[in-house]
Amino acid sequence: MKIPSRFFYFWLLFVAPAVVAQDCTAIFPDGVSSSHNSGNIIFRDSSILYNSPDNILDTRNLSVPTYNTLSCNGSICSKSNNTVPEGTALSMPNASNVNLGYREVRTLSPGAYGSVNMGSESVLRFQPGDYTFSGSFSMAYLSRLEMTADGSARIWVKQDFTVASQAQVGTNNLQRTFFVYSDRDMVFSSPSQSYGIFYAKRNVNTSNQTRINGAVTARSTIDLGSASYVIFEPDRIQLTDFGSFCTSSVVLPAPVAEYQLETLWTASPGDVIDSSGNDLHGRAVAYSGNLPSNDNANPALSGDPGTCRYGIFNGTSSGHLRIEDNALLDIPTNLSVGVWVYPTALPSGGGLYTIVSKDENFEFHLNSAGRVFWWWGGGSRSLTTSASVPLNQWSHITITYEVGEQKIFINGVQAAVTNYNGNMTQNGDPLLIGTDLNFNSRNFRGRIDEVVVFRETLSAAQVQLLATRRHACGVGPQLTGFLIDVGAGNASVCAPRSISISAMDGNNVIPDYSQQVSITTSTTNGDWSTGPASPDPAQGTLLPGSADSGVASYQFVSADGGSVALMLSNQHAESLTVTVTGPGAVSSTSTVLTFAENAFDFSYTDSLGNDVVAGRDHDARVSMLRRDASVPDGNCGPAQNYNVVSIKAWWERNGQDPGGALPVIRNSVGALITLPETEPSAANTALNFASGVADFELVSGDVSKWRLNFKDDASSYSDQAILGDSGTRVVRPFAFDVTAVGNPAGVTPTDPAFMAAGINFTVNVRAVLWQASDDFDDDGRADGHNDGNPSTGANLSDNAVAPSFGLENPAEAVRLSSVLIAPSGGNDPGLGNGASAGDGRLVESFGAGVGQTTEVYFADVGAIELNGAVADGDYLVSGSRTDKILGSAYVGRFIPAGFQLTGALLNEACGSFTYMEQPLTGSFSLTAVNGRPAPATTANYQGAYARLSESMGTLEYGGLLGTANQSPRLDNTNDVTQLVGWSAGLGQFTINSLVFKRQASSAPEAPLAGLQIGLAVADADGATFTDASLDIDVDNNGADDHALLGQTDQRYGRLRARDAFGPESANIPMFWQTEYYNGSQFLRNGDDSCTQIALDQVSFVGASYSVDPVSDTLTVTHSGSGISSVFDFGNPWGAGACGLTATAIEMCEGNAGRWYGATGATVDYPIDINLANYPHLRFDWNADGDHSDASHPRFTVNFESYRGHDRVIYWREQLTP
Repeated sequence: MKIPSRFFYFWLLFVAPAVVAQDCTAIFPDGVSSSHNSGNIIFRDSSILYNSPDNILDTRNLSVPTYNTLSCNGSICSKSNNTVPEGTALSMPNASNVNLGYREVRTLSPGAYGSVNMGSESVLRFQPGDYTFSGSFSMAYLSRLEMTADGSARIWVKQDFTVASQAQVGTNNLQRTFFVYSDRDMVFSSPSQSYGIFYAKRNVNTSNQTRINGAVTARSTIDLGSASYVIFEPDRIQLTDFGSFCTSSVVLPAPVAEYQLETLWTASPGDVIDSSGNDLHGRAVAYSGNLPSNDNANPALSGDPGTCRYGIFNGTSSGHLRIEDNALLDIPTNLSVGVWVYPTALPSGGGLYTIVSKDENFEFHLNSAGRVFWWWGGGSRSLTTSASVPLNQWSHITITYEVGEQKIFINGVQAAVTNYNGNMTQNGDPLLIGTDLNFNSRNFRGRIDEVVVFRETLSAAQVQLLATRRHACGVGPQLTGFLIDVGAGNASVCAPRSISISAMDGNNVIPDYSQQVSITTSTTNGDWSTGPASPDPAQGTLLPGSADSGVASYQFVSADGGSVALMLSNQHAESLTVTVTGPGAVSSTSTVLTFAENAFDFSYTDSLGNDVVAGRDHDARVSMLRRDASVPDGNCGPAQNYNVVSIKAWWERNGQDPGGALPVIRNSVGALITLPETEPSAANTALNFASGVADFELVSGDVSKWRLNFKDDASSYSDQAILGDSGTRVVRPFAFDVTAVGNPAGVTPTDPAFMAAGINFTVNVRAVLWQASDDFDDDGRADGHNDGNPSTGANLSDNAVAPSFGLENPAEAVRLSSVLIAPSGGNDPGLGNGASAGDGRLVESFGAGVGQTTEVYFADVGAIELNGAVADGDYLVSGSRTDKILGSAYVGRFIPAGFQLTGALLNEACGSFTYMEQPLTGSFSLTAVNGRPAPATTANYQGAYARLSESMGTLEYGGLLGTANQSPRLDNTNDVTQLVGWSAGLGQFTINSLVFKRQASSAPEAPLAGLQIGLAVADADGATFTDASLDIDVDNNGADDHALLGQTDQRYGRLRARDAFGPESANIPMFWQTEYYNGSQFLRNGDDSCTQIALDQVSFVGASYSVDPVSDTLTVTHSGSGISSVFDFGNPWGAGACGLTATAIEMCEGNAGRWYGATGATVDYPIDINLANYPHLRFDWNADGDHSDASHPRFTVNFESYRGHDRVIYWREQLTP
């Protein structure tokens, strides 16, 4: 690629900074350039490129006839064999078409449009900005594209862009520049003249004598027709504002397979995850009994986002990763593969260590010198780098293939290239990572990460981008072990013991863990079961082993929340441990659990079982169980003669406990007992056992996690201490009271508005205690919450708070989410994260049970149910009971943050101008948007939720001429605007009749050229234009207040006709004329070929008429005499489309008609014209100071014998205003 000339750099030093636009010289380095390897530039006979910097064109394919020796500045053009970068186009949404008639002049505002069809000699004017066209753009004969102000108009066309014969794009004015992009072809017809910068996604074709000043780049073929010229203008390129076209040109295509290697591997199908979305998942394969492992201690790119976890391969001591063949992986031509490698050893001799292989399709390795060796069939189908990859550090390797060129890159820098000119061999072999097919000796030694396969050939810039790409590391927790809770280690041989098992990632429970684990006891004794007595009942499947083997397997499911409590029964009085083993041989072993023949057993007798809710009293029982050891299979059960009143009882807080108030005990006689947190020195708790059983209640006023211990070492029942405990138990909050600050809870379209969509709002969350009135069915769940119908929700605002929520270790948090309530079936983007860092939807900081976030938003219009739930889905590792801790509220109504003007057409009433008092017509589109930094459409702004129309809200037009506010002269009263409809946030409006009135005195005034017409809107909720949409300051107070629709040239006009006299034997010339005031006098309006005077507004006094529109004649017959005259209303200037219709007289360049036909007899025809419907053509004919006379003065056509001067053939009255 080229660089700008030294001359231009010198010139640039002296240009004011405000003038310098975005630099796109890399894409337009010369007059014609190719942006793809397949691109082609063709010169035909006598076609010439002028002003080339060096006569070397950036293309790989150049065709110049041998006889065209002057193709570049009088020399022969040559090629660089390089290509220029591709730019990035804007999206081109569907919108309304633009059609211009013959000689019509129209001004567009930046925005979205459909197709463009320009009539002959029409003019389309552009303001600086972006214009997208979803269809084709077709210029007709002698049509022109013009700029209305200094700057750049960027025209983005989805289909073909065509310049017809003698049409012209732009001018030689470098301060007013055009950039035109076509997603398809560009055609410049013969002859035409274009000033601008042009880019085609496909082809550019120029015809004979076509001239382009600027530059042309295309992805496919540029075909310069015979005797066509391109004059390269680097100044025009530098002064053109290309918007985003050149700033984001490097993007990566979608991969066909992507292996980020983030998960642990178990050799199960699908455990090697494909992140491309094509589901080409693989599996790990063991070798020497070992699988490759996975770690994140030293990633290629650290941090989050980064490259995160990676695979570890140990040569022949471990296996590899295998992805079965798929058609997407059988790539014959365009291929790119990227990967990070960290070799820890190199092969010896002529050996290879394989990085990625699909056998003869493609495979690349490290050789004994550390060089990258790529093989796709041998011989000329291989490539080796001269540079080596270092040991014990990360390097990024990319291979790229296309027919005729293959490259290897190391750390984004090209390290080898060759030019094999054929396809790659396809096969049905698997894709392997870390080994070669049937060559285990090539197993890689080191680390591999981020394997990405593309079915496209990446450019050098894309390779560099790939080597820097990061992703979020939150792929999912990794199993590091199990937390096995056996309580204080005391159990009874007479009752199952609850054993809690939690899948852990470090110190965190894996909330969606869903793998199978195996369970064993150290004594190989015991039986495993599930049941309602479990404090965390199993949601998955338990498969017990043989009876009294201590063996079982359990399949976790996501509903377990990563934790489950299983019941272990053991009839053997012994001590044992429990071991749990998961995938990848990850295992953990519990502390010692002792089964005794005399022991306390704790259970809940409450209707909620093990689900203890703060604020709700919970029924519990402790039993002293015994087994008669004196006989085989002695009886088990409560000791019937155990009637002890008091025993020792104390709390033991769990390490996750938040440190608040622990429950108190209410015994069978209603006494409240506060227990200590250490073992007391003597019996302290009067539980009043009867026949070995004591019932009591847990009374809680806060959240907590604990174990309740029991001990009797003082009664005479046994000479040994009787022990027991509750196991680890949790007291959870009842619900979350979720409130949005300032929320009126509006739902219907007429309910009060709450907040602009996309704007952050504040949410308070309180963890609250149970109340009976909020839980009529006593199921421990707040009635009617998180069900999509907030109107049924129990009122939680009067519930007491659970003050220790949020103080757990680690601290619990609340995740906020939302569900769209209204409009039904509308767009639901979910609750948005408005935080600059972190996640505003996560309420993490609580004090006295209350948390807050100020950084959430909802991005669309309507009402939502705002929901709160425990963030990690597993409150204090209590498992599925967490699902009951909910809270919700109506939040709404959300309204648009504003509107954007996305397309505007302002049609002059008469081609290139409009008379004052004559209606302007047009159309415009509004997009309702949210308040995000990059506003997005609020798709729910439609139907009843769209509250802007001609009858709702305000649509107000403003006028600006220079700095003068002309708004008072715009008539907004006559049903000016009509809503076509709102759909998915896009509103389409028509301008039916926008009138610019004459000045207050109605006296004539000079033309007002370039009168800007703007629009201000406010819907029924007060949503107005966004600041970015406002671009004219109508009231001249220094702040833009209207969005520009377009501009108009306004003229003060009138209709004038006058008496005509002549002999009955000859035609009398006709004088019907439209005129405009030029500031000093009235002149014929030669631009008026649009005015039509309806025949029913013309009165032929004392006569009747008949119309022949074919001959443009009107036959007027005198009622008294029956004498007729043929009024010829044909074009007085020659042949043309104007004249006479069946209902109206048409003006032709300011005149109507040619003559009144000879009658052959004396007769007169008085004529009246009613101007009631033509306020723009009225005048002060009676000189009374009122210039709005609704009738034209009567004028008469006289045919008679008249003796005048011998040299005068006919007489006609001279009438001056």
